[in-house]
Amino acid sequence: MVNELNECKASVDNISGLDDTPAIGTSELKAEFDKAGREIKKYLNETLIPHVNDEIIKGIEDANTSIKTLETTINDNKNDLNKVIPKVYVNSTDTESVRGYPEIRFVKNTAPNTTNYGAKLPVGSIVFVYEG
Repeated sequence: MVNELNECKASVDNISGLDDTPAIGTSELKAEFDKAGREIKKYLNETLIPHVNDEIIKGIEDANTSIKTLETTINDNKNDLNKVIPKVYVNSTDTESVRGYPEIRFVKNTAPNTTNYGAKLPVGSIVFVYEG
């Protein structure tokens, strides 16, 4: 959220308020011409620029935090996805043990092969191997 910025209250009509023939000396007249510029410069340097810098820095920090949070979430999701790895087992032999309807199995840590339960899976069965 952006903090509210104070309004610039520099007097910029100080010259128009002088008489057509000013009754002040040269140095006072120069000071009147410079007054608005000095007040605006002070506002810019002491109020506006620090405020904008603070908001920009805060915005960058917030964006960095959001990016880091997003990166963490993505990495967590990658880790979760790596725990569920779909494997398709297709047995091409014609033995009686592999005939029948394909099955879907979820097994922990052990991929099917010809020496374990994989030899008994019907052709086209899908086995989801997950860690955990």
